[in-house]
Parts: sequence; structure tokens; C-alpha cells
Amino acid sequence: MKLRYRGTDYLHNPTIIDDIEHRGVGHYRGHQIEFAYPRHIPVPQSLDGLTYRGVQYSVNESGQVETAPAAPRVVATPAMQDKVTTRVFANARKALPREVAMVHQENIRRRLQQRLDTARNQGNDQLIHQLEVEMQQFA
Repeated sequence: MKLRYRGTDYLHNPTIIDDIEHRGVGHYRGHQIEFAYPRHIPVPQSLDGLTYRGVQYSVNESGQVETAPAAPRVVATPAMQDKVTTRVFANARKALPREVAMVHQENIRRRLQQRLDTARNQGNDQLIHQLEVEMQQFA
């Protein structure tokens, strides 16, 4: 089939999938349905240079996954990596609540200041007094 997309012509040969003679029967929301399984599933063309979670692999013509040989890396021993990783995560875990609390307090201070400025612009003395008391309690 000859197709055109944005001025570029290309040929498209759709893959024909044969159904197995046996059709499955099931029920969906009270209705009986029939479905067929494909006789075979076509395998996409070989793709090289794929990576999954840092591991290089490729898919060959028959659909088999082939892992690429790992390149030798100069890395610390696993025991050393575990210690460093554990220490980094432990420090991050300890620092995160403090950092979140500081950001939260700064947001509260900034919001109080905005409310105080708005009350001053409106000339609302009672609200100004309440917000100043709240600011002193927060500090």
C-alpha cells in the first residue's frame, strides 16, 4: 500500500496474522463473546543498542533477547558500594524532614506577610493586630 505523510511517500506492507481455528468463548458483563488467538505473533525487526536498567541488550531476527557483553568498568567492590549507598541514603533520609520543615515554615511566614500586607492596604486594623500576634507566636 502506497502512503504519503507530510509529502514523503512510503510503502506500507501490513502483516497478515492467521487465526487459529479454535476460538475461545468467554463471558463479559453477562454476554457471551468469542475471540481468536493468532497463530503466531510477528517479531519486530532487530533492534540494537537497547538498554534496560543499565544492561545493554538486542533482539535478533527470531525474537530472542541477546545481552551485549558488559564493558569492564572500574568500580569499587560491592561491599564498599553498599556502605556508601547506605550512608548516602541514610543522610538523605535524615536531612529530608528538616528540609521539608524549613520550607514549610518559610511558606507560612511568606503567606502571613502577604496577608499582613493585604490587611494594611485595606486599612483593617483588627486583622493587622491579629496577624502581628500570629507572626510573633510563629517566630
